[in-house]
Amino acid sequence: LAYGYVSGLNYRWLRYINNQFRRPDLGILIDVSVRSAIRRISDQKGLELFSQRDKMERVRRMFISLAKENGLKVIDGEKSIEEVHAKIVTIVEKFLNL
Repeated sequence: LAYGYVSGLNYRWLRYINNQFRRPDLGILIDVSVRSAIRRISDQKGLELFSQRDKMERVRRMFISLAKENGLKVIDGEKSIEEVHAKIVTIVEKFLNL
C-alpha cells in the first residue's frame, strides 16, 4: 500500500484490492529515519527505486500511518541489533502468551 500510494496509485483502489487478503495476526514495523535508511542502502549495492529522500519520507509516513491504522507494533530501528531483536522477541512472546 505504501509504495503503491507513493507511486501515484489511487489509495482507495489499493485498499479495495488488498481487502480480499487475510490480515496478519501480528505485524511488526521496524521504523528507521530516512537518513539511516539511505546510509544503510548506500552501504549495500547502491540506491534503488525508492531511495530518493522525498519518496522515502512519504513511504515512511505512510507505513507509520498504516501501522497505527492496523494495530501493528512499531519498533525503533535506530537501536542496536540486539535491542531490536530483544523487542521483537518480547512482542512475539507476549503475542503467543509465552
